[in-house]
Amino acid sequence: MDDRPSPIAVVVALSVGVLLDGIITGGLAAFFAAFFAELFPTSVRYTGASVGYQLAGIVGGSLTPIVGVSLLAATGSVLPVAAFVLAMLALTLISMVVAGETRHRRLTDI
Repeated sequence: MDDRPSPIAVVVALSVGVLLDGIITGGLAAFFAAFFAELFPTSVRYTGASVGYQLAGIVGGSLTPIVGVSLLAATGSVLPVAAFVLAMLALTLISMVVAGETRHRRLTDI
């Protein structure tokens, strides 16, 4: 698709991208409401969750494209960009494991 992408290839690529984005953002709301909010004490639950969510969006949404473009410009290859994305995925998975399950905790005791 680097030289002259056909309109069909562009439509297919965009459709797959939008589908995958929908899968990710659909699960995000459930994760935010059921898991992320429970990491904070009851008295500040939704304030803490909202601040964390907003800061993550700012940091992740602003720095990630800058790092990706810098890696691509420095190396001329998409492999370091893919490695960066995989590293961020690993960091996310580690964070989720460390956060743990909140099902058996008394939320007023946090």
